Amino acid sequence: MIKYFHLHNLNKKVIKICDEALCFLEKYKTITPEGWLGEFNLEKMENLMLLKDYEKGIECAKICNIYFSKFSINRIIFKENYFLLCMRTGNYFAAGQVYKETVNKTFTTVATKPYIEKWKIFRGFLSLVQPVQFKNMRNLAIEP
Repeated sequence: MIKYFHLHNLNKKVIKICDEALCFLEKYKTITPEGWLGEFNLEKMENLMLLKDYEKGIECAKICNIYFSKFSINRIIFKENYFLLCMRTGNYFAAGQVYKETVNKTFTTVATKPYIEKWKIFRGFLSLVQPVQFKNMRNLAIEP
């Protein structure tokens, strides 16, 4: 149901559903897989970005950072959205940090080709917005 509302640009409805789900999951935290808390916060973060509510999006990002393990594809998806959030808020330094944290030796073992290509594009964004700071982006190149 969340994806249906997301695809039909009913972002406020998605956020409401995520908030209700998170309240339920918090209430029954002892039997709730932690990944679910991260996934609902990620969905909420995506929709908050679409509504341009960046401050609340950053709050969701902090929560997502807790619940996604370093070696999961969900973490890469979260970092992707967090990178875009940083870029949209003009926090290019933080975007660079997200890039450096995400693109590492384990990245290519977890990520599939489409994700690797996205991060190559993100590297290009960084070199455009702050060419001096990111002039050595070849050092952070993603190896296939």
